[in-house]
Parts: sequence; C-alpha cells; structure tokens
Amino acid sequence: GAAYISNQSPYAAAIGIAAAPGHVGGWWIAVPAVLAAAGLATAVVLARRHDWLGATAVTGTTGLLVSPISWAHHWVWVIPALVLLVRSGHRVAAAAGWLLFTVGPFWLTPHAGGPREYGFHGLTTLAANSFLTAGIGFLAYMAWQAWVVTRRWPEPEPPDESGLPLVDSPADDGALARAG
Repeated sequence: GAAYISNQSPYAAAIGIAAAPGHVGGWWIAVPAVLAAAGLATAVVLARRHDWLGATAVTGTTGLLVSPISWAHHWVWVIPALVLLVRSGHRVAAAAGWLLFTVGPFWLTPHAGGPREYGFHGLTTLAANSFLTAGIGFLAYMAWQAWVVTRRWPEPEPPDESGLPLVDSPADDGALARAG
C-alpha cells in the first residue's frame, strides 16, 4: 500500500519515482528529518508569537510530510491552513487550495499499479502528488512568513504568572494590564 495513489507522502512519491521501495535507499531518512526540523522550528516561532492557528496548521502539515503513509483522508489539516490563508488575506490561494483538495487531481492520473506508472512523468507526477506538493508549498510559505516576522519584530513579551499576555489598556493611560 505505500505506493498507492491515495498515499500523498514524500515517501510514496519517492517510491513512485524510484519504481520500488528497495530503490529509494538509505538516504531517505534525511528527507523527513529536514521536513520535521523546518516544520517544528516554524511552529515554535508561531507559537511564541501566540499564533496558535498557524502553529497548529504547520504542526499538522509537518506530521503529514514526515509520515511514511499520509492517505488522502488524513489531509484534513488543510482546513486550518485554508482558514489561515483567508485570515492573512490570501483568498485566491485559499480558494485554489480548497479546489485542489476538493477535486483531488491525483485520482485523475493513471493509478492501477502498472509498471508504466513508475518513474517521473513531468506534470502527471506533480498531479499524482498534488496534496504533497501543496503541503510542501504551505510549509515553505509559513517558514518564510515566520522568518520575515522574526526579522522585523522582536519576540513579544511572555505572559505573566497568570498565563494571560500583557497588553496596553486604554483605561490605564497605557499602563500594562491583564488581557481579558
């Protein structure tokens, strides 16, 4: 089952391109390690900035990208990602993502398991791994966003012992007060 078309993981794509699990090689362990490091570092930056939706969407996507099997129905993590894109003003990207995950273009590619389906076949291979491609694109976008934010603005103040972040209160002439 790992090479079945509904498996939208990087490992399944590698098996499809290499033609068999035995052809993938020991180098493969570096791919999920790099994806895990990038995804979790991005999620940490977002969480430290109290962007819980972004951290959740990145963590879910990272989990799908490091797993050897990410069936199409596991990609429900696209929902917080699409909400995040709408929230940040990228409505066209969110609509394109919704369409991609609704249509599932990989089902429109040859997927009977015959030997002609193995190897790289240009756009057909990209369509066959469309959820994977979108997941890597989303993770790259969020990593770039996290990097840009950390370069422009310092890390926000940590919450006080109550767990609530400190904010300016107009009632106290700009003095710090508890949020809530």
